[in-house]
Parts: sequence; structure tokens; C-alpha cells
Amino acid sequence: MKIIGLLFMITLTVQATLGAEVDYVLVPLDHNDANSVKIKVEYAFVNGFDPDKETIVVLSDALDGCFMNFLPQLDLSKKYNVVYFQGRSKSQEVSQLVNYTGQRNWSNAYKWLNIDQQAKDLAWWRKEVLGDGQVHLIAYPSASGIALHYLSVFPDKVGKMIIINPLLFDLQRNMNFRPFEFLGDVIQELYSLEKWIKFAWYVGLDQPFDDSRRKKLVMQNKVFQFNNWQYLIPDINEDHLNEIAVKVRLFEHSRNYLYDHLSSRSTPKVIRWMNNNSQELWEAYLNNPFEFVGMHYDRLTEFSGKLMMVCSTQNLIINPKTFEGLAEFIPNPTMLYIKDAHALHKLYAQSEWTQVLQSFFGNDVQGQINAFENLQSKGLIH
Repeated sequence: MKIIGLLFMITLTVQATLGAEVDYVLVPLDHNDANSVKIKVEYAFVNGFDPDKETIVVLSDALDGCFMNFLPQLDLSKKYNVVYFQGRSKSQEVSQLVNYTGQRNWSNAYKWLNIDQQAKDLAWWRKEVLGDGQVHLIAYPSASGIALHYLSVFPDKVGKMIIINPLLFDLQRNMNFRPFEFLGDVIQELYSLEKWIKFAWYVGLDQPFDDSRRKKLVMQNKVFQFNNWQYLIPDINEDHLNEIAVKVRLFEHSRNYLYDHLSSRSTPKVIRWMNNNSQELWEAYLNNPFEFVGMHYDRLTEFSGKLMMVCSTQNLIINPKTFEGLAEFIPNPTMLYIKDAHALHKLYAQSEWTQVLQSFFGNDVQGQINAFENLQSKGLIH
């Protein structure tokens, strides 16, 4: 019942930021083409823009939108300009151009919606709206890849940055971190891939799963509990999954894991789900390979600002050790390990979440210590 209450409380904040006025800037459809046509990318300031305040940009991409039927309220606009950067993911112009011939051109979809184009949209917006100054960033799981790519290209244009459970499947794979699976257990047969993803996104596991009888009983109890309250969380909308920008992000994530993947090795369910829902892009890629934009992790070492990584230790979507691997490329990161599921619904329901954000962006060391200690007293921090 405690989880049900937390989810209900958070869901009540869904409209907290949606009243902001949406504006747009014109950016090149293809940032790599000097003669490219321009398209609109949208953004929305919360409580307007004050040129005397520093600016925090909140990033959530099309895939984040599949799961984030609630957005945690960020109480930061009194001291900062807070802007929700929607970018080109919802662009009707991109959609029309992809469908220009009457049939979707998936190679062009990737060309115009990949992480490099989206990161350069943010750079273009920053220069048009803010001038040449720095921004601060908050990025949700899938958008963290865009934010890190932006950081690798424009390391001097970011002051502080918070990334939340970043989905970096290439790093998980390259560092041989084992994905979570129900190995040899009949529980896996109870779920379609879609229901499995929903379960893995919102349910945490205190300890790594194995085939022991005790762990199976623990997992069976988790499944039983989830079946009792999962109706409170909307299923992933099929129409949403058919959006072009969602399919591009699913392709990017699954390709990051599957390149040079041996057929003899099993594929994690989360990757199978992403692969299944981006088959159009995979077919286009395999039939006529196009250039794929990867992450240059080595360039992240050039960042001289501050970065905090908020990490779920009970994560079933991506191995939490992946976050430790990323930390090797970031100078002096702050690692906040939270005893919560990937969705972090427990954390977002705490007043300390706002304190974490405020103290980090405000360089308030004592405030950060207090927030961490309070979270620890609530059993949410290691």
C-alpha cells in the first residue's frame, strides 16, 4: 500500500509544469548541412525568463515520455530559469519530411533525429536564447545519452549537470556487466515483453537475482505485489511507441548493445523489447547501412564543471555497475545511490529530492549533506 500511495502522490503533480508557455526557435533540420532548411524546436520556461538568473535545462526525450506519465515537480524556478526543452522529438515538420514520399524513410528518420542532431539543437537554442553562456542540465534516463553527447561536444558550455539512471547499454555491454534476467525461472513465462518492461521499470530488487529457492520466493512475492498495484500505472501506449522519434531512440539504445553481438549469446529482455519496437529502423540499417553516431566517452574527461549521477541500486533495466563505469570518465563526480527501482518513485515523493537539487546547483555543501542524511534516515540511501 505504501508504493500505491507514493505513486498516487506523484501522479498528482503531472500538471505541475505543463502550464508554462511554449515557444520555439528555428534550427537546421540537418546541423551537418550548411544549406539545410530550418525547423521549429520547442521549449517552455517555467514562470518566465529572467536574464539575471542562471538557467537549468530539463531534458526528457521521446522514450522517457513513454514511461513518465508523471513528472516530479522541480521547485527551482525562484532562483533559476527552469526550461523544459522539448526539442525536435515532437516536430511535425520532421514527421512530414520523413513521410514526404508517402512512405516513411527510416534512414532519414535516423539522420534527422539521432542524438547528435538533438544535442546540437540544444547548443543552437542556448546561443539563440541565452547567448554564449553556460547552462545547467537535468536529464532523465534516455535523455541522459543526449545530455552526455552534448557534454562531450560542448564541455565548456555546461556548468553543472545531473543525470538520472542513464541508459548506456553500450557501456554495460563493453564492461561485461551482467543484465538482470529471471534465469531458469518460470516467472518469466508469465509476462509478455511489454509487461516485463513495465515490471522492470517500476519494481526494484534488493539483491542480485539467482536461482536459489529463497531468491525465487522473493521474486514471486515481488510479482504478486506488482500484480496488485500495477493497474495504477498506465500501460505503454501503442500509438506512442509508433512515434518516429521513439523508434529512433529505441533503435539507438538497442544498436548500442547489439553491434557485433554473437548469436550464441542471449539478448536481455529490455534490449529485445527495444529491438522489436524499432524493427523498421533495423531493417533499413541492415539493408543499407547508414552512419551510426556513438558516444565518445573519452571526451567527457574534458568537462571541468560538476556532475551528479543519481543511481538506482535496485535497477532491473540496466546494471547499476554501469554507472560506476561511467564515473571513470567524469572528473570527481558526485554519486547518489538510491535504494529504489529504476523509476525512482520513492525518491521523487520525498521533499529531500528538491533539497538535493537546490543544494547541488547552489553549491550548498551543508545543505547537500543534510539532504543525504535525511534520505539515509528514511532508508533510501546507502
